[in-house]
Amino acid sequence: MTDAPKGPLSHTALGKEVGLLAHELHNVLTVLFGVADALRRDPPDAAHHNASLLAAGVEKTEGIAKKLFALRQRTLEVQTADAAALTAALLPWVPGLAAMTEAIGQSPRWQADDLEVAYLLMALGVATERAGGITNVASVDPVRRRSRQWAINVAAPGAVDDAVAFLEQPAEAAGATVRRTDEAIVLEVALAPDSPD
Repeated sequence: MTDAPKGPLSHTALGKEVGLLAHELHNVLTVLFGVADALRRDPPDAAHHNASLLAAGVEKTEGIAKKLFALRQRTLEVQTADAAALTAALLPWVPGLAAMTEAIGQSPRWQADDLEVAYLLMALGVATERAGGITNVASVDPVRRRSRQWAINVAAPGAVDDAVAFLEQPAEAAGATVRRTDEAIVLEVALAPDSPD
């Protein structure tokens, strides 16, 4: 991250900085998932040969978490986020979100902090990419009033459980819910009071 002046960030600047962190996190997760696969195949040998790689991955992940916390300190203390603007700003770094652009544009203001929504969108891009990419996004009737809900189908339906588990914490932080149903990831977000029902 650059040593930018302290203070509030625009959606574009926030998207750029979070996007760079998303790219960094994606690289670390790729290495860690590779080590996990090796551990499944040959636990004793893989553990011996990959111990330093695991330690470096954990250290790098802690560094990313610290950068996200520092970035949060620079965001505006607002209660709503323009999810459509954040999605557009993140697209160059998280192309997996392209399939969500139209759906998110239909309810751009979410009842959440910008950074929390950016984190959820970043995680959604990484999780769906890991599951082979988004094949379909369908609007479904929301469970809660003043909310939007989408069923997100991915190319590898067997990876939905892992994707949902990966998305639980970022979704909770953004005041959203995520669950699995019929081979799809279901994401529900609360709308801001000024967003149309």
